[in-house]
Amino acid sequence: MSLMNAIRSMKQDEKWVSKIIAGGLVCLVAQIASSCSLSFIAQKTAPGIGTLIGLIISIVAGLWIVGFIFSSMNKTINSDKFQMAELNESNIILTGLKSFMAIIGWGILATIILFVVEIVYFALIAIFCFILGLISGLIGVNNQILTILITVFCIIASAALGLYIAQFVITAFALYFKRLEFGDLISFKKQFVIIKENQHTNWTVVGKMILFSLAYLGIIIGLSVTIVGLVLVPFVLFASYFVAYNLVVQYAKEINIDKYL
Repeated sequence: MSLMNAIRSMKQDEKWVSKIIAGGLVCLVAQIASSCSLSFIAQKTAPGIGTLIGLIISIVAGLWIVGFIFSSMNKTINSDKFQMAELNESNIILTGLKSFMAIIGWGILATIILFVVEIVYFALIAIFCFILGLISGLIGVNNQILTILITVFCIIASAALGLYIAQFVITAFALYFKRLEFGDLISFKKQFVIIKENQHTNWTVVGKMILFSLAYLGIIIGLSVTIVGLVLVPFVLFASYFVAYNLVVQYAKEINIDKYL
């Protein structure tokens, strides 16, 4: 599993350049259409026909992007090499709609579960900090030192929870890419087992995702300082999806995701 392999492997598809350009153009159209369609909000006017057309174009373009990327990852995870979907595949938008609805459903369920987990998690932290405060008062620890210790502990605890959640997100997409079935996306029990049995690999992929996100952010900031760079942003954005999700596919193959299905 390598970030550079995730980038280089795109070349295994003979038409990868033309597909990235086409996808970047769709991203650009989606951004322009959505900006135009939502302009009535800033102008505080009723939406017109042009606004509705722009909204429809942005929705269709967004579904095509999701469908193309997820179809490509499904082909790749079930093959021994990187494969992109064909631009003229008839079911791309349908796959995009299916995947979009699956992600929305998964997001709602995950948010509910996460809300409960966070209540319990931070309640335990609060209890620990309260006990720590009592003990510190008994032994005469300086209040400033105690405040610093509690602050550092809360930061570490929050970061640990965030990193653990990131593992669930990665395993969820690893399962979903294999069959593009909603049931795999919400198989929280399977995800927990995967995380438990592949701790080292999980932390490795999370670390590489963080590095890639930082690199991507730096590239976008660098491109945004010029007009030409701003035009290139949608193409870089589209390509970045493949790099990030291809890293998830590599992770799925390394842990042999089939045995968890």
